[in-house]
Amino acid sequence: MISQGQQVQARVALLMATRDQSTILAAVRSLFKQTHQHFTLTVIDDGSQKAVSERLEDIQDPRLQILKTLPLGQIPALNLAMQKSKPASFYAVVYASCFYAPNFLSVMLQRLIRTPQASGVFCHFCQGWGRELNAIFKEPFFDSNELLVRDFLGPGVVFRQAAFRDAGGLFLSEKQGLLESWQRMTQKFGPFGQHPELLVRWIPQAYDMPPQRPSIDPEKQIYPFLKADFLLPDNQQVDNQFISLLSQAGHQIHAEDQLPRRPQAVLCGKIENIAPALQLARIHYAPLLLTLNQPQELDAFDAHNYRFILGSSTLATSRLEIASRLSKQYNHKALVYVDGMTPREINRLLSRMPLMLHRQRTVILIRAFGPPEHLEKTINSLNQLNRPPEMGEFLILCMEHNPVLIKWIEEHNYTYFVAEKPNYFPELLFLLQQIPASFVLSIDSGVELSNQWFYSLWPLLANPRIGMVSGHLTAGPGSQNSPLRVQTPAQLAQFWQSYHPTHPVDLIMELSDAAFLIRKQSFEWILARYPECIPFLDETLLSKLMVDCGYRHLLQRQTVAFNHNTLL
Repeated sequence: MISQGQQVQARVALLMATRDQSTILAAVRSLFKQTHQHFTLTVIDDGSQKAVSERLEDIQDPRLQILKTLPLGQIPALNLAMQKSKPASFYAVVYASCFYAPNFLSVMLQRLIRTPQASGVFCHFCQGWGRELNAIFKEPFFDSNELLVRDFLGPGVVFRQAAFRDAGGLFLSEKQGLLESWQRMTQKFGPFGQHPELLVRWIPQAYDMPPQRPSIDPEKQIYPFLKADFLLPDNQQVDNQFISLLSQAGHQIHAEDQLPRRPQAVLCGKIENIAPALQLARIHYAPLLLTLNQPQELDAFDAHNYRFILGSSTLATSRLEIASRLSKQYNHKALVYVDGMTPREINRLLSRMPLMLHRQRTVILIRAFGPPEHLEKTINSLNQLNRPPEMGEFLILCMEHNPVLIKWIEEHNYTYFVAEKPNYFPELLFLLQQIPASFVLSIDSGVELSNQWFYSLWPLLANPRIGMVSGHLTAGPGSQNSPLRVQTPAQLAQFWQSYHPTHPVDLIMELSDAAFLIRKQSFEWILARYPECIPFLDETLLSKLMVDCGYRHLLQRQTVAFNHNTLL
């Protein structure tokens, strides 16, 4: 238990770099209203046209230090703030466009002092004000490997001076923002902790963001540092050669009763023992990794009960003939391991596992038809969705060669693909295979999602047997912030009568694939297995194909989307 005196004595040095940001007064006021008052704030005025000292002239506090410079850029300005601030045991980069809850410093310090092995701690944050822009940009639980591919922490971070010193004592890259600094601290000192409450509101401004999307070199920045916890269930006999390679690469193998935290993967050695491994994968929301080295075991995949494994799990083998058969017969790219592999080679293999590095990364596949207004409505809905901070780029699938629609897409610089022929599965499969992600969010243009859509459906995919999830879809206009919360058709009929009396309830599609979330691996398996199908023209076709391949298609019994394409 942390002592109150220990927290009171913990001083935090707050660092801020800003340039012409009109929200700075409100941001600084929120910092000086903290319940934990033992801090200093160093503000670097990075070449503002209107001096920051003028914007903050109402705040007269000896803890505030303002330094004006010629334009340096955010990272050099933060290094100057670190150099000029009074030394402290704890630091935080704060933002002129953020508004901090009064207990922000107090709560973060409590969490950080209680976990001495952590480099720092971060909290949930929220974009914008009010009900219309209240998207929470954080995942339910934190995987430290996420820092290898993106800045997962956001603006609400308090970190240790010791961790920053061990990482080199400098913020490093204007191109990558704070990402490289967080990565080094994790690698040199320890992982970051997560506090689940929302303590920061954020209205992004250009100065706060990196000049361009960080580019990651996997060979240098991911493979050498990838570390994972593997859960080995009781009574599982996984190939000793594979276990040895994982251990030599620095990965931890845990028994069920010795698991210190959420595993990155669940191991399984034989198909006949897969039931308990599947249960653990569902509980921990972790991918299943099955080692397969007996050719006769491949025959089990022809059984309906096991076919789903190929599209929701990862297979590893030391035999090339098994890998070749999996690829040719089942379109599954197995991980092939051999004796003498280096840790980097092992990590290169593991990075291909769905949910390992891109745990919630999602391809947003929009099926576009009709006028551009329908597509614009859907894109605006997606931009206000409560979702992971970095989902995949929009991939717009034009279902018809509409010159007006295509011109609008090109003017807005979106990636698109025109379905020139009915059986476009092979082309779509090729495009999806180029995008590293774990899920596909598929939606028709003209459909608007409630802002809780992603997090309403995503947890249902925790079960490896579930390949696809849809939600109730209602037709006609309605407020995005107050979708009908119904559980039964009778409730839907009751609420709909007052909600939209001119549109009969019996014309509403309760189950529609106009908006669904699907495992990318499962989707690619369907596309490869049925290349001659005409997809999406029949809303029940994809669901039927999923069932035929051994997956389950779930329906979320709550209205989560509105279809504006329906004729009223």
